[in-house]
Amino acid sequence: MGCCGQKRALLRRAPALTPMPPPLQVKPKTRPIRATPRPASAVEPKPSELVVRIHYTRTAPIRVRGPATRREYACSAQRPVQTVDVRNAQALLRGWVFRPA
Repeated sequence: MGCCGQKRALLRRAPALTPMPPPLQVKPKTRPIRATPRPASAVEPKPSELVVRIHYTRTAPIRVRGPATRREYACSAQRPVQTVDVRNAQALLRGWVFRPA
Protein backbone atom coordinates (compact mmCIF):
# COMPACT_ATOMS: atom_id res chain seq x y z
CA MET A 1 0.00 0.00 0.00
CA GLY A 2 1.31 3.44 -0.90
CA CYS A 3 1.47 6.39 1.38
CA CYS A 4 0.24 9.94 0.85
CA GLY A 5 3.71 11.15 -0.02
CA GLN A 6 3.93 8.92 -3.07
CA LYS A 7 0.66 10.30 -4.43
CA ARG A 8 1.88 13.87 -3.98
CA ALA A 9 5.09 13.06 -5.80
CA LEU A 10 3.12 11.49 -8.64
CA LEU A 11 0.96 14.62 -8.97
CA ARG A 12 4.07 16.83 -9.11
CA ARG A 13 5.49 14.80 -12.00
CA ALA A 14 2.24 14.92 -14.02
CA PRO A 15 2.06 17.62 -16.69
CA ALA A 16 0.28 20.75 -15.57
CA LEU A 17 -3.28 21.08 -16.78
CA THR A 18 -4.07 24.27 -18.60
CA PRO A 19 -7.59 25.61 -18.70
CA MET A 20 -9.37 25.45 -22.03
CA PRO A 21 -9.82 28.73 -23.80
CA PRO A 22 -13.41 29.97 -24.00
CA PRO A 23 -15.26 28.96 -27.16
CA LEU A 24 -15.05 31.37 -30.03
CA GLN A 25 -18.06 33.58 -30.41
CA VAL A 26 -18.93 33.80 -34.06
CA LYS A 27 -21.38 36.48 -35.07
CA PRO A 28 -23.71 35.43 -37.89
CA LYS A 29 -23.49 37.52 -41.00
CA THR A 30 -26.57 39.62 -41.36
CA ARG A 31 -27.75 41.32 -44.45
CA PRO A 32 -30.27 44.10 -44.53
CA ILE A 33 -33.70 42.93 -45.58
CA ARG A 34 -34.90 44.75 -48.62
CA ALA A 35 -38.61 44.70 -49.23
CA THR A 36 -39.41 44.39 -52.88
CA PRO A 37 -42.72 45.90 -53.85
CA ARG A 38 -45.14 43.43 -55.37
CA PRO A 39 -47.56 44.38 -58.09
CA ALA A 40 -51.02 45.39 -56.89
CA SER A 41 -52.55 42.26 -58.41
CA ALA A 42 -50.37 40.08 -56.16
CA VAL A 43 -51.21 42.02 -53.00
CA GLU A 44 -54.97 42.35 -53.34
CA PRO A 45 -57.09 39.65 -54.92
CA LYS A 46 -59.54 40.77 -57.55
CA PRO A 47 -63.11 41.37 -56.34
CA SER A 48 -64.34 38.52 -58.53
CA GLU A 49 -62.10 36.15 -56.53
CA LEU A 50 -63.45 37.27 -53.17
CA VAL A 51 -67.18 36.77 -53.70
CA VAL A 52 -69.50 34.07 -54.98
CA ARG A 53 -73.10 34.44 -56.09
CA ILE A 54 -75.57 32.05 -54.49
CA HIS A 55 -79.31 31.60 -55.07
CA TYR A 56 -81.86 31.42 -52.22
CA THR A 57 -84.33 28.60 -53.01
CA ARG A 58 -87.10 29.43 -50.49
CA THR A 59 -89.76 32.17 -50.43
CA ALA A 60 -89.82 33.26 -46.78
CA PRO A 61 -87.40 36.10 -45.95
CA ILE A 62 -84.48 35.07 -43.75
CA ARG A 63 -81.26 36.49 -42.34
CA VAL A 64 -78.20 34.27 -42.41
CA ARG A 65 -74.87 34.96 -40.69
CA GLY A 66 -71.78 33.73 -42.50
CA PRO A 67 -69.74 31.41 -40.23
CA ALA A 68 -66.33 32.65 -41.41
CA THR A 69 -66.80 36.41 -41.54
CA ARG A 70 -69.87 36.74 -39.29
CA ARG A 71 -71.41 38.96 -41.97
CA GLU A 72 -75.20 38.92 -42.13
CA TYR A 73 -77.03 38.27 -45.42
CA ALA A 74 -80.72 39.10 -45.92
CA CYS A 75 -82.42 36.74 -48.38
CA SER A 76 -85.97 36.71 -49.74
CA ALA A 77 -87.98 35.67 -52.80
CA GLN A 78 -87.64 39.25 -54.12
CA ARG A 79 -83.84 39.11 -53.80
CA PRO A 80 -82.95 35.43 -54.28
CA VAL A 81 -79.40 35.97 -55.66
CA GLN A 82 -76.86 37.12 -53.09
CA THR A 83 -73.19 38.00 -53.40
CA VAL A 84 -71.45 36.13 -50.59
CA ASP A 85 -67.88 36.10 -49.35
CA VAL A 86 -66.02 33.01 -50.60
CA ARG A 87 -65.19 31.95 -47.04
CA ASN A 88 -68.91 31.84 -46.16
CA ALA A 89 -70.16 30.31 -49.41
CA GLN A 90 -68.98 26.76 -48.79
CA ALA A 91 -70.85 26.48 -45.49
CA LEU A 92 -74.01 28.14 -46.84
CA LEU A 93 -74.14 25.84 -49.87
CA ARG A 94 -74.07 22.67 -47.72
CA GLY A 95 -77.77 22.82 -46.86
CA TRP A 96 -80.89 22.83 -49.02
CA VAL A 97 -81.56 26.55 -48.71
CA PHE A 98 -78.93 27.83 -51.18
CA ARG A 99 -77.51 26.66 -54.48
CA PRO A 100 -74.81 28.16 -56.73
CA ALA A 101 -76.13 30.96 -58.93
